[in-house]
Amino acid sequence: MDSIQIFITVGLTAYIAQVLLGFQQIKNFGRIYSKLRLKGEVVIGKKSGKFFAGSIVIFSIDQQGTILDSWIMKGVTIFSRFKESYKYNNINLMGADLDRLLKTENWLIRKSVLNAKDNYLKVKNGEVEDLDQVPVNPLTIKIDLLKNKLKAITWREQK
Repeated sequence: MDSIQIFITVGLTAYIAQVLLGFQQIKNFGRIYSKLRLKGEVVIGKKSGKFFAGSIVIFSIDQQGTILDSWIMKGVTIFSRFKESYKYNNINLMGADLDRLLKTENWLIRKSVLNAKDNYLKVKNGEVEDLDQVPVNPLTIKIDLLKNKLKAITWREQK
């Protein structure tokens, strides 16, 4: 094989591996979300990082805004997975205890938790429609993107 074929093979293999591992990450998110949804309302906060680490926090809360269960995912790659975090449990999402705890966190987690708090306030104040009604699933979006890419490749080959 010449160097161009090797380059294409390596690139295609890396792309397929990324897609498969991305599906695993989405599956992990769905499993945690479903588990927390059984306990109560779910609040999600994120701090995306384009070239740096990002983080996502998922809280299960009761009617008073007290955090029942918390999970955190942080990292740069698709190998990142959610880990349970007990330090937020039994803390009110709107309380001063959360603010004190956030002062001890790194900036990445702090931004994610503050985003979750903002999202909670927006939904509570009616600024956002009920998210259970939205018919978008991240997995279906990725599948649709893959289908479109395959159609584009097939179309180019026919041309």
